[in-house]
Amino acid sequence: MRTKMLEKHEPGPEHYALVSALLALHEEAPTLDEAGVGQRAVELAEQVTQSNAAYLHVVEEGGGIRLAAWSEGTLGHCTIESETHYALDRAGIWADCVREGRPVVHNELDASQYRRGLPPGHTPLTRHLALPVLERGRPVMVLGVGNKQMPYDDEDINRVRLLAESAWGLLRRKAHEQREARHLEFLEANMQATIDVVSTIVAMRDPFTAGHERRVANLARTLAAELGLDEETQDRVEMAALVHDVGKLAIPAEVLAKPGRLTPIEMEVVKNHSRQGYEILSKSHFSWPLAEVVLQHHERWDGSGYPDGLRGENIRLEARIIGIADVIESMSSPRPHRPPRTLEMALAEIEEGAGSRYDPHIASVCLALFRERGYALPRDY
Repeated sequence: MRTKMLEKHEPGPEHYALVSALLALHEEAPTLDEAGVGQRAVELAEQVTQSNAAYLHVVEEGGGIRLAAWSEGTLGHCTIESETHYALDRAGIWADCVREGRPVVHNELDASQYRRGLPPGHTPLTRHLALPVLERGRPVMVLGVGNKQMPYDDEDINRVRLLAESAWGLLRRKAHEQREARHLEFLEANMQATIDVVSTIVAMRDPFTAGHERRVANLARTLAAELGLDEETQDRVEMAALVHDVGKLAIPAEVLAKPGRLTPIEMEVVKNHSRQGYEILSKSHFSWPLAEVVLQHHERWDGSGYPDGLRGENIRLEARIIGIADVIESMSSPRPHRPPRTLEMALAEIEEGAGSRYDPHIASVCLALFRERGYALPRDY
């Protein structure tokens, strides 16, 4: 059973492509207007599904559908001027998902199907996938792709859905930004959205530790608050914790799920995940050193950690907090090679290592948080 589950989540180039696409969309959004966000979304949708056509429509409250963006690949085969507004009752197959309120896949299209609602000269379609973004049960946007060489499948639907939901969130925030001129809030909100998406990808990759990142993030943020750190630092600790294991995308599934003790070589592969996480996140231009925090979350106060053997305050504060939260959550949760330890055993590890493996002040605050203030790790993720 475990082998089959992991095979379903086995990473390939498409996983990295999806992560890169989502990061790119959120990073570029501050410099784009609404039309630019839509245009970038359709280009990325083409890429992650290996399609040769893509478009984005906005569904208007009165029931019409408005063309917001077409990819260059789509326009390159279109020989007429496109309409920009359609009544829903005369819109073509791209509006089937709006009428049905669910993703629609056409893997075998004949001329009569793809031309439904279109005049001659529109881009011909051999395959087509479209899905609606729903808001309070009402379709508000459509993201569609077409002309993939292979049939569209459930993975394609999931990729387009993640891009569509991200694009819609960006479009809504962009409109709000333009109305209210709240650029700073826009950037902060979309940074969090990017982190949430990457965290979701990591959880999909390693189903045996589902919820780990979110539990670590909850504890790490609580610790930051108990330490008296300001709100901005608390936010950074939480965001870094949500993606601290993104480097697991580079670890083979058979190593992640191995039921027995890891060999020395396998252990080195696992240890490399913090550097792999750094490599992934360093390509993103956050306003603070997120990638360095992820790189250092396995460093230890006495220099016994990895990958660089940093000591004491040479380790970033956020990484020292996340390191302790990570140890407690990992020890008290089951893993493929062992059952969970008790919470008290995890706390004993922090108590024993205070001043050696762990920052003594953070360790002391953490122990008091559990033993005196009654904190409990959330288990509903």
